[in-house]
Amino acid sequence: MKKKPFVRGLAGIVIVGGFLLGWFVNKWFFLIDLFAGLNLLQSCKTGVCPPEIFHSRYLEKEIEKAEEEIKHIK
Repeated sequence: MKKKPFVRGLAGIVIVGGFLLGWFVNKWFFLIDLFAGLNLLQSCKTGVCPPEIFHSRYLEKEIEKAEEEIKHIK
């Protein structure tokens, strides 16, 4: 998975999850949406996006390994 779809998917899951928890469980869970929104604004302003850093450090290596294994199977 590429970085942009990963980051957008993660942001969507966090926002929808926070909304659903706030609606059905407790109103304080709406703070998750606030945190996600502030993180999106911060990443636009500074160019630093924590999910992109996580993806670069941990997931890219695993994705490359999996792609190599698939090539060997074919």
